[in-house]
Amino acid sequence: MSSGNAFEAPQANQAGRFTYVNPFNELHTSSPLNHARSPKPDASNEPKKIEILKHSRDTTSSQHGEAGTAHQSVAEVLEGVGERVDKQVEKALAEATQPALKENDFKKENALKKEKIDNGNEAGDVQSSWESAEEEISTSMVEVYSLPMKPFISVQIKAASTKRPARPMRQDNYMQIATLKKDFDQIDRSLATASQTHIVYAQVATKKDNGGFRIIRQDSGTHKQVFRSSGERVFNVQLCTVEHDVETVLGTGVSGSVFWTSLAKSRGDLFADDDVEAQGFVMPAVQTVEENTSGSPVKTRAKMSSRHVEYFAIARGKHIFIITPDKVKEDAYCSSETRKVDSEKYFADHTLKINTGKAGKDFCWSEDDTVIASLDKNGRFKFWDVRELTTRACDLNEVKHDPVELAEPLWTMNAATSGSKPDEKPSVSSIMFLDKDRPMTKGCALRYVIIGFKQNHILQLWDLGLGKAVQEIRLPHEKDSDGICSISYHPTTCIITIGHPTRNSIYFIHLSAPKYKLPTMPQARYISMLAQSDPSLAKPDSTAIMSGIREFSFARIGELRSVDMLRVPVENAGDKGTPEETLFELYIVHSKGVAGVSIKREDLGWDAAGKMVNPKDGLKEGVIEVTDLVPPQKAASETTGTTESPTKQATKQASVKKAETAKSATPTKPDIKKEPVATPSPAAANGVPRDSFTAAPSVSLPSTSTNPPLNTADSYSHAAQRSKSPNQAVLTPEASSKAMVAPTSTAIEPTVSYEGIDARIGQQFESLYQRLDADKRVNDAAAGARQDALLRLVSSTLTENVDASLNKIISARIERDVVPALTEVTGKVIDRKIAESLPKELNTSVAAAMKAQLSTTLQSTLKDKEIQRAISDITGNHVAAKVQERVDQLLQKQLPGMATQASQKMIADLESRLGQQQRSAEAQRQQDNAKIEELSNIVRTLSATMQDMAASQTAFQEQILKMQRENKSAPQPSANTGSDSASAEVQAEPEDQDVARMTQMLIDGRYEEATIQWISSDRQAEVFDKLFVRVNPSYLTTVSPLVALTVSAAVTSSFDTYVEQRLEWLDLVLKHIDVRDNDIRDVAPKIMDVIAQRLQGVYMQISETTPNDPTLRTVMSLNKNVQEIRRICQ
Repeated sequence: MSSGNAFEAPQANQAGRFTYVNPFNELHTSSPLNHARSPKPDASNEPKKIEILKHSRDTTSSQHGEAGTAHQSVAEVLEGVGERVDKQVEKALAEATQPALKENDFKKENALKKEKIDNGNEAGDVQSSWESAEEEISTSMVEVYSLPMKPFISVQIKAASTKRPARPMRQDNYMQIATLKKDFDQIDRSLATASQTHIVYAQVATKKDNGGFRIIRQDSGTHKQVFRSSGERVFNVQLCTVEHDVETVLGTGVSGSVFWTSLAKSRGDLFADDDVEAQGFVMPAVQTVEENTSGSPVKTRAKMSSRHVEYFAIARGKHIFIITPDKVKEDAYCSSETRKVDSEKYFADHTLKINTGKAGKDFCWSEDDTVIASLDKNGRFKFWDVRELTTRACDLNEVKHDPVELAEPLWTMNAATSGSKPDEKPSVSSIMFLDKDRPMTKGCALRYVIIGFKQNHILQLWDLGLGKAVQEIRLPHEKDSDGICSISYHPTTCIITIGHPTRNSIYFIHLSAPKYKLPTMPQARYISMLAQSDPSLAKPDSTAIMSGIREFSFARIGELRSVDMLRVPVENAGDKGTPEETLFELYIVHSKGVAGVSIKREDLGWDAAGKMVNPKDGLKEGVIEVTDLVPPQKAASETTGTTESPTKQATKQASVKKAETAKSATPTKPDIKKEPVATPSPAAANGVPRDSFTAAPSVSLPSTSTNPPLNTADSYSHAAQRSKSPNQAVLTPEASSKAMVAPTSTAIEPTVSYEGIDARIGQQFESLYQRLDADKRVNDAAAGARQDALLRLVSSTLTENVDASLNKIISARIERDVVPALTEVTGKVIDRKIAESLPKELNTSVAAAMKAQLSTTLQSTLKDKEIQRAISDITGNHVAAKVQERVDQLLQKQLPGMATQASQKMIADLESRLGQQQRSAEAQRQQDNAKIEELSNIVRTLSATMQDMAASQTAFQEQILKMQRENKSAPQPSANTGSDSASAEVQAEPEDQDVARMTQMLIDGRYEEATIQWISSDRQAEVFDKLFVRVNPSYLTTVSPLVALTVSAAVTSSFDTYVEQRLEWLDLVLKHIDVRDNDIRDVAPKIMDVIAQRLQGVYMQISETTPNDPTLRTVMSLNKNVQEIRRICQ
């Protein structure tokens, strides 16, 4: 064959002669896919730490000895081969697609190719490589497989095959975040998430000190691991971000613990110094009743609220708890060192919970956080109004209270997969609210819910307005132990992203939601109106469906573990509405690490206008299979009941009409000839087997019952007669005689024919019964429609006649009775109203007109000097006399009273001011007296101290004189020895006396005197080591604030000994400093500076010797307190 020779390679024994140039090698060299890839790609464009494996066709030419060398010489030496190879390939493709090639030629060619492949010829490998190259070229644009645009169907997505492989993920927008090894675990959910400020991913936790999760800043890349030493692996992380400067992180551990912490968006430069773990807590799981009664483990599910960082929810067993983090972090429940929470104590004091009745599988918050939708293991999903619980959770002033339990849901519905059996237990996995962009952005009521079954491999779209499921998507699924599929939704593009770990693929499904008018209302109110069938809520006339699907393979990068979506990208690669615009970002955890992928319009198969570039019909391409969405349980029983009774009626009708049918069914001769009698495997004239005719009635029944235009009984009766005519023809004598004289008949043929006839007659009668049953249903429907139309006609006619009669009667009565009376009454009313209102209106109107018209005239007239002089002459004397008289009267009558009131008010003000000044002076005097008394006590104490020191000095001098006298009288060696011992004794005696004196003061309760003597001593560190280290520092609360503040400097004078005790004393002093005291505010900054320097020194000293010493954390905490006091006092 000429078309096959152009693609056949030479035999293996000629491969080393290099006289033949394989066109596939030339095609590989000139392929645009290889032109796009540079031999040495720029390192900046490559994804970090990702190795892209070469395609298998790159190694095809090196399978037979020196073929690899030949391929290299052809690629280096030949130039301009690409155009010639392209022409050859186009010519070969044109010849291969010509319709003139017959079926026998195809069979021979396939047989020849199979024989060559079996013999180990290279042509098979070359051809498969050419086919893969053709497929890659043809998939340059993303294929969008459309789904049927109709509701109430179940769509089965077929797994991609070698002929239709999944498109690999585009890697030019691929970002490697972390490199780690992550093995598969079925419990894993969302292992990485992100906001515009932070990235969070769960640690692998292969070691005890590698638990918790890691937080990365988006702007700087600064990162830190939180809850490292928890010893528990986190399998789910979430971020809640609001418009304020706070983000919260929520993690769930495999042992049921919940990890929570808060982050500041604007503290990017201080992120490395922030103690994020100290701002959060670890909340261990509390054992539930279900764990004691059932052997199965109870799982913990924690979910962030949609728009509030003040609370979140934890589901365990059959309860969902509303948690307030600010209350959990209180010292009464959370340990300041380990950050672990006493969960039992917290729930005993602040329990806000929902009782779902059954053990829950999943739950979710609505977009406005007014509703929680719970999903239990029996497939029931319930909607709960949680506004009262969240209001109490936000009230931080609320004291301890008895447990508050919500047990009555707003609405309850059951979910099950299409066609499930009544006794089959639904394997539900997840639930999620979704809708169009506007309600999602505004945070109001949403209309649609997605429920996941069997590890989210089956997704069911529910329309709450209709109260039922409208569509079902079935993804490829192998077994129940497969990993759960990750689901996220982007409302702006209406794209549902599904991460499929078993397929190692990512699906993008488009949700087509119609426009509908729903007043802006909370989700709780909308659910309540639906549950009560509120008539003010308009019934929907359309619904949403999933209309398109794309699949991307992740095999080149790693094995998929989880996928999460960032709806608003951090940095957009292009302007809005352009092809380069980043629509959203995916944060993916795979077997080799954590990565981020930017999704653009090109990845979704869209152009700049949002239209599909390469649309394909999913049914025609064999990508999907479509069946009806069969409701479970109740719908199945109703269907059974409705199909049994018409069958019995059809049996009776068939027995009555049997004779008429036999008479009317007179078959034509061609029909009789098309029905052989004795052939074992008969076939009709058109090449279709006879068995296909028997199956035809059952295939056409659904279209008959669901197609309203075919509502006449004649169509079904004619079809039944045509289908029965061959069988009836066999029963007629004419047909039997023709069968006896057929050349292929034998003596055994009549017996075989009659046995087949009995079966065929039974089948045809059963088909006839079904058709009669369908005919009856159609007739009933047609009769109902006709009756309905007749009633509507009668109703409209009666309405028109009644309207006309009423119009005439009412018009006549109005003209005769109403109009005269109305005219009379109106006249009276108008007269009265005019008499009442006209003067008022005229006064205001005339005044306004006069004001508007006369103002300018009067102004111009009054400016005339002559007029002014005349007016002044006329009115001057008169006005002067009147004014003089009026002033005299005012002075005589009002001046004394006004003077008296003014003087009384002045006296009262002076008295109040003097009283206030006197009180303030008295308070100041008392304060001064207290300070004077305090200073007097200090002076007296210092005087006593000086006297004691003078006495000690005198004694010391006497001892020295005595020792000198002894030295003169005694021999020289012994004198020296005695001098040394006396000196030591004399030196030790004052020190011991000081310690003993301060000890006695403390015993006598004179704490302030003892403390003042200590802080005034030049041996503060030594005295602390000998005496005060054994004293409880709580007595400092009884001394004056200045003395206590001075103790903070004395206790930190040295950290060579008793470091922990000195830090304890310093912590107590700092806690009881009153920064509102003016005396404290004056001296505190200097003392705090000294203490801060000393704390930094001891921190450096300890960190050099023992870096893991827990004392370092105490020093850091005290240093923060010192800095805070210094800042406040300044």
